[in-house]
Amino acid sequence: MFYDTEFAAVVLKWLVRNQSDVSILVGDPGRHPLADQNHRSRIGVEFKECLIDEYALPGYVTKEHYGFTSSKVFQLDLL
Repeated sequence: MFYDTEFAAVVLKWLVRNQSDVSILVGDPGRHPLADQNHRSRIGVEFKECLIDEYALPGYVTKEHYGFTSSKVFQLDLL
């Protein structure tokens, strides 16, 4: 969901509006909308991320997806 900055903003704002006592887990290789603090500030959503696990991606996936070599699972804590 974080491959596109505009869509990521919609999803993050939706999570803020609908948050409750649940854990938010996100799988992503660390693309810009999730990793960039400036982007978070620009859309007005702040969160702390905690890396849960990381998985190696197969070679054919790394070639098709701009060289990402792994995907990560994060827990997001909205602030």
